[in-house]
Amino acid sequence: MTARPARGAGFALTQDLLTAVGIDADLEGGGRRKAEDVDVLRAWLHAHRIRVVVVTLANNLGARDAFDTLCTVVGDSGSDLLLVADEHDDERLAALLVSRQARFLPPADVDAYLTGATSPTAAEGPPHAVDFPVVLPRVDFFRFRARCRDVLPPDQFRMVDDLYRWAFAATLAADPGTADDGRQLFDRLVDGHDNPGMVTTVVRAVQAATFTLGRHTKVSMAELMRAVAGGRHRRMTPEEVRRLRAYRTPWRSCAAVLYDADLTVERMTCLTVGDVDADGTLGVPHAPMHPDALLYLRAQRALRRIQEAGDDRPLLDRSFLYVSRALRRLGTDLCLPSQDANAATEKTRSERWQYSHGLTLVPLTGNAVTEQEESR
Repeated sequence: MTARPARGAGFALTQDLLTAVGIDADLEGGGRRKAEDVDVLRAWLHAHRIRVVVVTLANNLGARDAFDTLCTVVGDSGSDLLLVADEHDDERLAALLVSRQARFLPPADVDAYLTGATSPTAAEGPPHAVDFPVVLPRVDFFRFRARCRDVLPPDQFRMVDDLYRWAFAATLAADPGTADDGRQLFDRLVDGHDNPGMVTTVVRAVQAATFTLGRHTKVSMAELMRAVAGGRHRRMTPEEVRRLRAYRTPWRSCAAVLYDADLTVERMTCLTVGDVDADGTLGVPHAPMHPDALLYLRAQRALRRIQEAGDDRPLLDRSFLYVSRALRRLGTDLCLPSQDANAATEKTRSERWQYSHGLTLVPLTGNAVTEQEESR
């Protein structure tokens, strides 16, 4: 980060450091309280496992209290502090450094020091090509495949047909016998698909497969498409999990990844500090988490420790209503899959979105065919 001259340098310093670790002060919960900022900053530095904090234009640090705050926060997190100044003859900064028994590095040694203190950045994978058709024929399942063959170009139909065959085979293999079995299977098949055309293809394949098994899958397509548009049908992607770093208060990010891991709001508010290990591992049953999600659990645990909370104290020091409201804000603040305002809070994420669009499985019934009708 770059130190900037400002009145109230200590407050500006903590705000700049929070911004440097990815916090967006414009989001809900941004806050402007210096004492709380210091505790939150210590928690984030600890959770990110930052090895070195680099401050350029260090001659702008201002008064001793700002300098002492910086040294205390960085020191408590176990990180090194590297100050870079443009003015080598700044006597005030030199006196502050001497008082802290700082070690001076010649310019030639700085690059070597930073290389040894930082980790290489992981290379991102190639972008995913989105060429699957978004709009597909709105017809019943028994006409869907034939209609797609009639109206789609050959290359796009092959893509639709490959997905259709895969979902059809997966449904036959699973042989869902109850509505709950059908919902769980459907949740697995559509997870990760944001494209409405892909979800529609999976729906029609599941309906066709269950029909051959003597059952009918009923789906409200309008409600389903609204769920898909809001991302309520799937888990968060790794990029979306990392986007949660923008929240200043770690309890909001923590609640989001717990919601994504299929915990109900009621279960979240019952978690204790002792339920989370030092590395962020959650000690209660949950769906698998992305490794980056552990950052938010570590940060919230560290903050609660700073607040001197014992193992038996709540992990999320917020009420049921606060947590529910924060989950509904995910879509507004960060364009993430969010909880529906009318959703039942006692249900998990995977249950909640399905019940909202009425997906159910019913047996096929009818009258037995008589011998006379057979002879016709």
